Amino acid sequence: MTISENEIKFQVVMLVVEAVAFLGLAAWCLSRMREGRWALVGAVGAALVGVGLGIFASTSVEGWFFESGHIAEFFLVDHAHLDTGLYVGRAAGALLLVTAFVLSRRTTAAPRDGSIYGP
Repeated sequence: MTISENEIKFQVVMLVVEAVAFLGLAAWCLSRMREGRWALVGAVGAALVGVGLGIFASTSVEGWFFESGHIAEFFLVDHAHLDTGLYVGRAAGALLLVTAFVLSRRTTAAPRDGSIYGP
């Protein structure tokens, strides 16, 4: 069974969407910095995952849509261990996101002045 070129291009686009989603999550966490330490941990974790996925996505986009390999040569060939570092960074980012989630559940809610249904 072979994968068609269109399916591979679709997978590349989905990789870009995934990278943008994680970078968006990092920005959202940064906007929540006043709510607790979890936001900073989540922002760092999401940024690690997003940047790692973004580098892989950019090399894939360049290779499949522009038939070039400059980014891949720089990140994955010229620097032999950077590829492994990107995988380690993504794994660390995922662990930081889990930590941020756990920390956010431990944060006590701010006291409310009235009912949750309004005044």
